[in-house]
Amino acid sequence: MYNDVKSALMRPVTWILVADGKQAQIYVRKRTEKGISLIENQKYSHNKETKEPELISVGPVLHAEPPTTSKKGSHVEPRTDTGKEHFAKIIAAYLNTARTGRQFNRLVLIAPAKLLSELRRHLHKTAKMSVIAELAKDLTHCNNTTLATHLEDIA
Repeated sequence: MYNDVKSALMRPVTWILVADGKQAQIYVRKRTEKGISLIENQKYSHNKETKEPELISVGPVLHAEPPTTSKKGSHVEPRTDTGKEHFAKIIAAYLNTARTGRQFNRLVLIAPAKLLSELRRHLHKTAKMSVIAELAKDLTHCNNTTLATHLEDIA
């Protein structure tokens, strides 16, 4: 049992951030195992089959605040860059806190290029050092299967 606990603690935890300018969701990849029980309520590791990894959401879905507006002439224009920078700060603060709390030790960032740039600016050194891959795409509209396919491409 000690070895099981020790290996679980040593196993890296990879968070996958999928974001656009309006929302962000964090996932972990979890491999599930199916055990064949020879004795009731017992599973033997030598009988385990590994299924396809599944993505499980971690924490809340982060949402951008409604964009602020500025008056120019007689009409109102949205200040989208300011809103995206503010949202990047919110995401980075969440990731920085989670990294400090050792909730993950590896990080994959998937977001449009501008948001990735803003995120990099606001991540603390330890969180930046945890980044193992980046993908400059908006994949917030993808289902888990499609998202997993994209993750295989960057792995």
